Amino acid sequence: MTQRRDYYRVLHVHPDAPDEIIKVSYRTLMQRLKMHPDLGGDHRTATLINEAFRTLGNPDRRAAYDRWLETAPSESDLAAAAQATSQSAAGPAPQCLFCDTSHDIGYDKERDSVCRTCGGSLFPVQKHQSDDESRRAVERLPRNMLVVFAKKHPNDTPCRGVTLDISLAGMRFQSSSGVGIDDRLLIETEFCSAIGVVRSARQRPAAENGWEIGVQFFTMRVKRQRGGLISTVA
Repeated sequence: MTQRRDYYRVLHVHPDAPDEIIKVSYRTLMQRLKMHPDLGGDHRTATLINEAFRTLGNPDRRAAYDRWLETAPSESDLAAAAQATSQSAAGPAPQCLFCDTSHDIGYDKERDSVCRTCGGSLFPVQKHQSDDESRRAVERLPRNMLVVFAKKHPNDTPCRGVTLDISLAGMRFQSSSGVGIDDRLLIETEFCSAIGVVRSARQRPAAENGWEIGVQFFTMRVKRQRGGLISTVA
């Protein structure tokens, strides 16, 4: 992409200026304002002024320049393109995997970032999986923690369950509430808040009352202090 050089701005004249005004402005810049190198002016500035005058001071060159100027990208065009390129390099804006709310670019890079709509974590679980502190926390977890979860349906009532096992990749828990394969869940436990997808759902024998559910985590917020379990999910 070629940036247009605005020779009219260089000579401080309007694009509709007549030839005589262009000449007067050129002489004023180079002589009265002492931009000529022999008068103490900067060589690069004087070169640009001469380049502008050679183009605008010749009717044929000026006409060709005006035609090119109509199709060349403006400074605002270039700024918009640079911004779009920067946003593309930064990646798409993070979107909550539970309620689909969009958030600012980079917001999902913060460990404790949560969705402003549903409260679900935006931090990718893969980053926790490479974190020694998070792995050690999982190793100390007790079994049979309370699980509160909601399915991705409008006005879905939160359900309860009990963990069978949990890791940084996912969890298994049992619940009297059934779910379907590929259901998206918003999960709260004493250890973490997470968004995941149901990978297995097996109805347990009637005597055991309920379902055994396996969930793969997509995002996770590891709670820094134990004991902050909530009983409802927005």
